[in-house]
Amino acid sequence: MEPIVQKNESYSELMLTEGATTTVDEDFHYEIKLPDWADSKKVKMGQRFGFLNLNALSHATFLGLLAVIPVETLTQVLIFTKQSSTPALSYRRFKANGLHLQTWYRNPMETGSIAWQSISTIRRMHVVVNKRSTKAGVGIISQKDMAVTQFLFMGFAMLMPETFGFVGCYEQFDAFNHLWRLIGYLLGTADRFNCCGETVEETRRRLQSIKEDMLLPAWKDPFPGCMEYARITFEGVSTSFPTMEYESSMFMMKKAVGVPGYNLFDSKQNDKNVFHDLSLYAKFQIFLEFVIYEHFSHIFVFRWIFNIFRIMVALLEFYPILAIYRFGRKYAFVEIMKPKKYN
Repeated sequence: MEPIVQKNESYSELMLTEGATTTVDEDFHYEIKLPDWADSKKVKMGQRFGFLNLNALSHATFLGLLAVIPVETLTQVLIFTKQSSTPALSYRRFKANGLHLQTWYRNPMETGSIAWQSISTIRRMHVVVNKRSTKAGVGIISQKDMAVTQFLFMGFAMLMPETFGFVGCYEQFDAFNHLWRLIGYLLGTADRFNCCGETVEETRRRLQSIKEDMLLPAWKDPFPGCMEYARITFEGVSTSFPTMEYESSMFMMKKAVGVPGYNLFDSKQNDKNVFHDLSLYAKFQIFLEFVIYEHFSHIFVFRWIFNIFRIMVALLEFYPILAIYRFGRKYAFVEIMKPKKYN
């Protein structure tokens, strides 16, 4: 059973006021350097934790991507770039994100490393997009939106480890938290806005604030075009996750966020009405995910079977047959850390 986490009220207030109006990088006059609190041993342990929980992390990140879509200030900037307006473009954008993630989990976070080059590339991209979106009146890339994006990659892992099948001791979760606190810092998120605090407990309180005060209200009243963008995103990204199904994925994501009516085991909510409207295949997928992540993933043998399966699927990305079939070679092959044009 997941521990009950109380949100950090002061963090919520900070994020919804100052965090929403503070830009990450206004220009290229920034310096990327390690903070005094960076610990290379914790970084390595956090990276190993991600690998040991590869299947759970992939699943949590996939649902995290869907979870942040109704945050309008964040998504409108993504829409403005015109790089995720079709399933093919969405696939390219988020495959590139996945390649950046791989560099962060596989390489040291130090000057001159591939991970460092990746961080530098993303920060330059943020400056360009921020300038153009601000000039167009779309909005800024704010500290709040950066923290919400950070939630995408590690929020469910830290808040709901048992639900998503994560296994590890306190020290491993602390190291994973440290890794993502450092990534957020290097990407330009100030410590007071960073969704990762110094301790696991503080991080969980901040993440709960994001979930309760930013994601949940957004899903209760999504902005016009939100669901269309969610569908396009799913159709693109699911090319790398061929076993996923839209209805069941949205159900499990909303269940994790806490949207009313999406908790199977709370008799006070009309869960059965929501569940019964789903297709038979979606219901089967929900049952399968429940069994895999909440039960079998906690058993060593099954966890590694799932991890190996995830690795095999990832290996297909070296020659993305499914993406080639769906979108063509032009969209299927993606490179990162090279000059790109942003609309």
